[in-house]
Amino acid sequence: MRKILLLRRALQESLLHRVHRTRRRIISHSGEDGRFAGCIEKVLYRTISGWAYDSAQPDRHVFVRFEINGIDAGIAAASHHRSDIARLRHGFGSAGFEFPVPDSIGNIKTVRAFLLDGEMELPAESESIIRQDDNRALPAEWRSGAHFRLPSFFLLGAAKCGTSSLHAYLEQHPHICMSRPKEPFFFEAEYERGPAYYFNRYFSHWKGQRIVGEARHRNLYMPYIPQRLADYNPNARLVVVLRNPVERAVSHWWHWYSRSVEALPLPQALEADLKRIEAGYRFETVHEREVYGASLQRGGKGCFRTYLDTGYYREQIDWYLALFPREQLRVVLFDDLVHDLRNVVREICEFIGADPAMTNEIDCHRVNRSDPEMLRHVSQGALAWLLDHYRERNARLQEFLGRSLEPWNRPFENHTPREHETVLSARSQAASN
Repeated sequence: MRKILLLRRALQESLLHRVHRTRRRIISHSGEDGRFAGCIEKVLYRTISGWAYDSAQPDRHVFVRFEINGIDAGIAAASHHRSDIARLRHGFGSAGFEFPVPDSIGNIKTVRAFLLDGEMELPAESESIIRQDDNRALPAEWRSGAHFRLPSFFLLGAAKCGTSSLHAYLEQHPHICMSRPKEPFFFEAEYERGPAYYFNRYFSHWKGQRIVGEARHRNLYMPYIPQRLADYNPNARLVVVLRNPVERAVSHWWHWYSRSVEALPLPQALEADLKRIEAGYRFETVHEREVYGASLQRGGKGCFRTYLDTGYYREQIDWYLALFPREQLRVVLFDDLVHDLRNVVREICEFIGADPAMTNEIDCHRVNRSDPEMLRHVSQGALAWLLDHYRERNARLQEFLGRSLEPWNRPFENHTPREHETVLSARSQAASN
């Protein structure tokens, strides 16, 4: 009991210290009349962040003007919700701002911010708000005329098809720089922030490698991304990894269900996803993109289920082939990745222009493995429904590839003995019911 009381007291003192510290900051960063408060908190990935507040009109957004390296760079509204500001009862907490530094400005040396009301200057929270390593100008090597040379290749997806493993393998190649983290949201939800943000956010570790890649699997699925990629680098090499869509859909559902993010069992989740597709929500309108971008969570989960149409591979490939030559796109089957891993990695390296001989030094262990528990939640009825749902689409893909996809009619057949036992158990249970 005494330990609990001591822990509680320590937590209370810590919270009180944070509140007092925040209050001191607000008081010290107020204007002469005490009406306005705020500060610049940081400059990270070429984005200036902070907050500004008008105590006289708490429901009105304050506007902030920015000077960077002595140049008037633009204006932003302090309208983002900030829970820390809300806790201090400063209006509703909608006082945060973010301002992407224009790419036309090189390395960031100085930053100043002024309120448009009265031109009060917002002070910096500390003397070191600019992190030079994460706020560089875009290197000249990344540009290519009106387009960009790097990244030079993209592992487009699909989700749950082995892109995490491929990212880990290619990252070991001495001539390749892979994004960190593995999956940038840039083309998906950060495109307006510009290429310099993209470089600083995901490639600040770049050391001059001539081959650069990333592996966001949503780049294959989202219908608006192919045009963005073509505008960015029309010469990019594109790698598409495809898995039996039935297995992929189940694995995708389990990824979120096992983490308590997805609340519905597989049949109900598939039904809900089908209703979304039939209602026409396919991320093709500006409004749908904005809603999706606003809902995107750190783990990459958006507001919509996408278990089914992530497996509509042929139409996704067609989007890219309408913009890129066929020779710039390589399709890899997940089955080959499983059974002939090192050779597949060698072929990908050759395709993207990296020395394939270096792959002999790559540690090609499996990064993600299927959870045998997943298949205990899959009935034979759900598998049969999925097989029927994908039948025509698989036939179109088979024609395009010029390769038989007949093994896709037997999902999970080639899993480990323990996993295969689980499938048989699930099928037997479904039959008895």
